[in-house]
Amino acid sequence: MKTKERIVPKEIIEEFSDLIAEHEIANSIQGSTEDGEIIVEIQYEKEERQGVYVLMELIDDYNEEDE
Repeated sequence: MKTKERIVPKEIIEEFSDLIAEHEIANSIQGSTEDGEIIVEIQYEKEERQGVYVLMELIDDYNEEDE
């Protein structure tokens, strides 16, 4: 099983959570940043990578728009 830790901006946490549920990705909240962003650890198997890519793309797209 692979593990990734990501910081999820509070503005997209609802959409991020929906995608986690939709793709049935194991996860746990590790904490939060001073800015109120959520630190999420996701655990996945090789065959679940596509769902993880969707999550990473959501965060990347948000960060690009925010710049």
